[in-house]
Amino acid sequence: MNRQGATAPRGIMGAAPMNRAELALGAPRLALGAYKGLFCAITMALAAAIAAEPVTVPPAVAATVQAAQASDSAGALAVIAKHPGPPHPLIDLVAAQAHLTLAEAVGDPAQEKDRESHAAEARRLALAVLNAEPANRPAHVVLARLAVRAGDWRTASREAAASFDLGNADAAQLGFLADCARRAGDHRLAAMAVSTGILRFPQDRALRRIDLALCIDSGRAEDARTIVLDLLAESPADPALWRNLAWCAQATNRMEESLAALEAALACRDEPGLRRQLAETQAARDLPQAALATIRPLLSVKDPEPAVVLSAARIASAAGDPAQGRAWLALVPAAKRTRDHGLLVARLAVQVGDRAAAGTALDTLIAAGEADPAVLTWAGQLAEQLDQPARAEALYQQAAGGEGRGPGRSPAAAAAGLRLAALYLRQNRRDEAALLIAAHLARQPDDQQALALQAALNTRKNTAR
Repeated sequence: MNRQGATAPRGIMGAAPMNRAELALGAPRLALGAYKGLFCAITMALAAAIAAEPVTVPPAVAATVQAAQASDSAGALAVIAKHPGPPHPLIDLVAAQAHLTLAEAVGDPAQEKDRESHAAEARRLALAVLNAEPANRPAHVVLARLAVRAGDWRTASREAAASFDLGNADAAQLGFLADCARRAGDHRLAAMAVSTGILRFPQDRALRRIDLALCIDSGRAEDARTIVLDLLAESPADPALWRNLAWCAQATNRMEESLAALEAALACRDEPGLRRQLAETQAARDLPQAALATIRPLLSVKDPEPAVVLSAARIASAAGDPAQGRAWLALVPAAKRTRDHGLLVARLAVQVGDRAAAGTALDTLIAAGEADPAVLTWAGQLAEQLDQPARAEALYQQAAGGEGRGPGRSPAAAAAGLRLAALYLRQNRRDEAALLIAAHLARQPDDQQALALQAALNTRKNTAR
C-alpha cells in the first residue's frame, strides 16, 4: 500500500473450480451451493482480476477488507460493521458476499427466516454496488447466485452473462452460464456457452455433461449417445451416465443396450428409484421373473411407497405370483390407495379365483365415483357370476348410459348395452332385449355380436310361437 492508498482492479472476480451436480436423463439437479467457488474470497478475486484498470482504495477500506477476508462470513460482517469510514463499493461487495454465503448455508429449517434475511441483504448490497459501479462483475455473480438459490433461472442466466467477459471466461464460468441458460429454457444461449467452452476447454467434463443434457433435452439421442459413451470411458462407475446411456439406447431402439445400461447403473449405485426403473424395464422386456427379483428388496422396508407397491404387484402378477401381489397391495392403507390400486386388487383377485373380493374392490371404486364404462361392465360381469342379476342390470345400464344413447358413445358403453341385451334375453325379457339390439344394429349393422344376439332373439320368438 502506498501513501495514497491501495489499488485494486475494476471488475474483480474469483473463479475457483465448480462442483458440478449430476446430470441424469436430461434433468440434472443443481445444488444451490454448486458454484460457491466463483467468488469465494477477496484475495482470490484480486488474483484472478479480469480488468486491470486500477482504482484508488482508501487505506481504511483496504484495512477493513483485509480484516474481513481473514474471518469467516459472520466475522466479516462484524468487521465491516465497525468500519470507521464512509460506505465504499468494495466493502459493500465483501458484505454482500458474506451475506450470500450465510444465505446459502445448509442448516436447521428453523433458521430459514434468517437465511432469507441474509439473501435480501446480499441483494440490496449487490444492487448498491452496481448503482455505484455499473460494470462491477462480482456484484452480478452475487445476484446470479441469489437467483439460483431462488430457482429464478431466467434472472440467473441474465446475471451470469453479465458477470464475466466471454473472451476471458474460464470453464467454470461458461458452465455456470450454460447451466443457468438451459434451466431458463434458453437453449440457444446455453448451446453457445457450451460450444465456446468446449472449443477453449476441450477436456472439461462438466461442459461435456451440460452438452449431453442439451442433446437429451432436444431429443438428439444419437448425439447424446456419442457424448455419454465418451464420458463413460473416463467415468465407468458413474450411475447417472449409465442412466443417460439407457435413455439414449431406448430412444435409438437399442433395447438390449438400454437394459444392460440400467443394470450397470444399479451395480454402480443401488438406489430405490433406479431399482424400480430397472424392474419395470425388465418387465416390459418380458422378463417378469428377473423383474420380480429386482423389485422385491424395495418391499422389505416399513410402509413402502404406494407407487412402488403398485409396480411390484403388477410385476408379481406378470411373474405368475398373484398371491404375492395381493399381499403387497394389502400393505397400502385404504386412505392411500389410488384408482389403479383398486383395479389391480380386483384383477389379482380374479387371477386367483376370488370373485367376491374382486367385486368388493370394484364396488369400492364405484362408490367413490368410478364412471368408466369398461370398469362398470366388468363389475356387472362379476355380479352376474355371483348370481346378482339385479346388481348386474343396474351396472350395465349405468355403463351403457341409459336409453336413447347417441352414435358417439364409446365402444365400452356399446359393449355394455349388448351385455344388458344378453341379460334380458336370458331372463326372457325379449321386448327389452329387442330394443337394445335394434338400436345397436342401427349404428353398427355389421357387428357380429349384435347379429348373433338378433339371431338368438329370433329363435326365441319362433320357439314361443
